[in-house]
Amino acid sequence: MKNLTAALVFLVLGLLAPLSVNAQAVLREGDMVQLAIRGVPDSESQNVSGQYRIDQNGRLVGLPYLNQAGVSAAGLTEGQLATRIAQAYRDAEIFTSATVSVLVDKPAVARRITVGGHATRPGPVEYYEGMTAFDAFSAVGGAARFGQIRRVFLYRDGQEPRTLDLTRNEDKEARLLPGDRLEIDRKGIFEP
Repeated sequence: MKNLTAALVFLVLGLLAPLSVNAQAVLREGDMVQLAIRGVPDSESQNVSGQYRIDQNGRLVGLPYLNQAGVSAAGLTEGQLATRIAQAYRDAEIFTSATVSVLVDKPAVARRITVGGHATRPGPVEYYEGMTAFDAFSAVGGAARFGQIRRVFLYRDGQEPRTLDLTRNEDKEARLLPGDRLEIDRKGIFEP
C-alpha cells in the first residue's frame, strides 16, 4: 500500500510539473506578447493594449508614451514583465494606477525557424537563444544540389526580405529570432 501511494504521488507530481514550468515560462527575444492595460480611460487602453515583439536586444519596444529604449523583457516571466511595464508607466507619471497583464502569444509556433526553398531537408528548426543563419542552414543539411548559398532570403515580420550570402562570415553570423523564415534561392543556369 505504501509503495502504491508513493507511486501515485510521483505520478501526480510528474503530471503537474509541466504545468508549473509553462506557468513560469521565461520570455526570450523574438517572443510575441499580448499586452492588456486596465485602470486607464478606454481610449488609452485601446491605444496601449495589443501585440508587441521582444526585439533582438531583449527589450519590449513600441509601448506608447514610453521612451524609444523600451522595457527590458528577456529573462522575465509574464508576471514580472507586466509588473515592470506598469512600474515604467508609474515612473513616467503617465498611468499611475494601471494594471497590466502580459501573455506570450503562441510560444510553440514562435520558437521555430523555418528553412525552405532549395534546402536539403526543408522544414522547421527548433529555435534556441543566439541561433544564427548558418546554424539554421546547417540544421537542414545545407543547400540541396541546386541551392544557391549566396542568395538566402531572411523573412521577418512581414518586412522586406534581407538577402544573405552564407559564404560571408558576417551573414553566417546573422542572428535569428523565433518565427523567422530562411529561403534558399535556386542557382541560375550558369552558376557553379
